[in-house]
Amino acid sequence: MASASGLGLSSLGIWGEIARVGLWPGVVTCPEAAVVDHCPLAHFSTSMVISSNPPVQTPTPGSYALVVGNGRSGTNWLLSMLAASPQTHCRNEPHDIASSPFHRLPSASEIRQDPDLMADRWRQFVLWTTTHMGERDHRITAPKTYVHPLSQKLGVAYFPVRPKIRRALMLVLPALRQAEWLMPWWIGSQSRLGQATGVLKINDLRAWIVRWVLETQPQVPVLHIVRHPGGQLQSGMSRFFSGLTAAQRESETQLYRGILKTAIQVDPHWREVLGDESHLDRLDLMEAVAWFWRYNNEEIYTLGQQYPNYHLVVYEQLALAPLDYARQVYDACGLAYTPAVEAHINAGTRQSVWGKLSQSSAEVAQSWKKKLSLEYQALAQQVLEGSVMAPWWSDGPG
Repeated sequence: MASASGLGLSSLGIWGEIARVGLWPGVVTCPEAAVVDHCPLAHFSTSMVISSNPPVQTPTPGSYALVVGNGRSGTNWLLSMLAASPQTHCRNEPHDIASSPFHRLPSASEIRQDPDLMADRWRQFVLWTTTHMGERDHRITAPKTYVHPLSQKLGVAYFPVRPKIRRALMLVLPALRQAEWLMPWWIGSQSRLGQATGVLKINDLRAWIVRWVLETQPQVPVLHIVRHPGGQLQSGMSRFFSGLTAAQRESETQLYRGILKTAIQVDPHWREVLGDESHLDRLDLMEAVAWFWRYNNEEIYTLGQQYPNYHLVVYEQLALAPLDYARQVYDACGLAYTPAVEAHINAGTRQSVWGKLSQSSAEVAQSWKKKLSLEYQALAQQVLEGSVMAPWWSDGPG
């Protein structure tokens, strides 16, 4: 991979030329013609294009798919599989970007008062997200229809998502000071990016939002990946929860408790399963996370049975036959599954976004049984008891 200095970052080179003429779509210094030529939002005013907020009125987004599930349940893996296609533009966790239009989505109560509000806000979120790149996105490792081959060969396409290089680029490219940006012309074509199939990975997306998408967006594949609660708990503690401060743990606990409290207020079934508010107030963080796993996944799965655009992926089954499932996922999304795509996905079974794997995917899927404490293994089994999801692991835990 070419280094930043080797491509002239420390001298005038291409970076100095970019800074001199402002050739970055969506930046104040960018000539209006450049925005019109490269941005699918071109019929809006330039001020709309460069704003960190989406326009109030938006056109209909192009094709896209949703990847939903709990964090640490294989959503990254599913996104990486789809990223192997030259046709996809994969966005990782745009909901975790504070400036994302995702945070303007209305609440369930607001939708009841104004049913059209969700449609407009969701359209804004999808259009913005599928036509931008973001700081949480994974590296582009497969050829793309919208990335210049030379840019990919030299490694330039990776620069904006490499923290150290991005910080240096911010000195000459103001757009990178924001969390999301339009595609730089020296990486690829913004207009072709707008024609790609967007893939939005949104962890812990609330069941009522998934239901709205299934009901009102029948053309949108919803890929729901579910991992055994034991595996999800072990991975979550290893990668996320163990590093939280006391204040962060309390905040997370209150968040999950709050979701569960809402569930028991609106549905007697969940009150029976989860108990009353006083019981929920006694749940610790991992207990609250485990019961949220049960509630949200079961709700999404039960709702999804009514809609042909819903597709369930069980993580442990994916781990046993990743290429077979990959083909099914591509078919669900209307994407071409070629030998080159399969080779890229197959190579990806030996590493994750966190680095190379020391075990096979099947071994990783089962490793929680040796690592998770007996206390939390019992919690996972308790959460599964009586669930419609329990038969997925009926041959034994996980």
